[in-house]
Amino acid sequence: MQKYEKYQLVSRLAYIINHHFPDLYHQILELGDYRKRPYYQVKELIVSGLLMFLFKQKTRNNTDNIAKNIDYQNNIKNIFGIRVADMDTVDKYLRWLDTSKLETIKQKMISELLNSKTLQKYKFDGLYYMIAIDGTGLQSFDYEPYKGCPFKKFKNDQKVWTSYVLEAKIICQNGFSLSIASTWIENPINESYDKQDSEFKAFKRLTETLKRNFQRTQFLLLLDGLYPKEPIFDICKKTDGSLL
Repeated sequence: MQKYEKYQLVSRLAYIINHHFPDLYHQILELGDYRKRPYYQVKELIVSGLLMFLFKQKTRNNTDNIAKNIDYQNNIKNIFGIRVADMDTVDKYLRWLDTSKLETIKQKMISELLNSKTLQKYKFDGLYYMIAIDGTGLQSFDYEPYKGCPFKKFKNDQKVWTSYVLEAKIICQNGFSLSIASTWIENPINESYDKQDSEFKAFKRLTETLKRNFQRTQFLLLLDGLYPKEPIFDICKKTDGSLL
């Protein structure tokens, strides 16, 4: 990505935040902090982390090397009013932070778009927001990366652990897809279980989240061949028509 393209992308992002999510930075400040003498503000950590993914910078080291460019630092400071944080500090903070807090901020942002009718024109038949739900494997390991990570055991007793997340996204006809809710597929840590967590179990949790956080909003679900069976239909019926 060329420098001018990056500058345009960042400028556009700043405009979207100021226009659609004026309370975003205030919500970030409420995330909390465990550090006694923080060098970077929480806002600087979160925005720096977002920029890493926005620019598709593959590693923290590569991100830090790019941030050494003075022009890059000045542009970020002028547009967002922050210093670019080093990614090891960002990583330590995000490991400490409860991910549900970030999930809450995301859902508030989506609610803001729905309440302002920004996505109204993308409704199906003028009535339903289209929601695609699917499970995604993010990373695989030959060791247990964290407690509760799902695994597969092969005939030779080899185990492969994979981090999975079930994602719900609003689908728009112009090609946009906006994450509206996510739930991790994880095994219980402090209790025994007969079967591992699954996409079907996670679907129950995800639909409960949608119903709780987006009341009186009607969704048309876009699902793959795993889902068309009676238990899934029963879950949708219990939402009083908010999920079709």
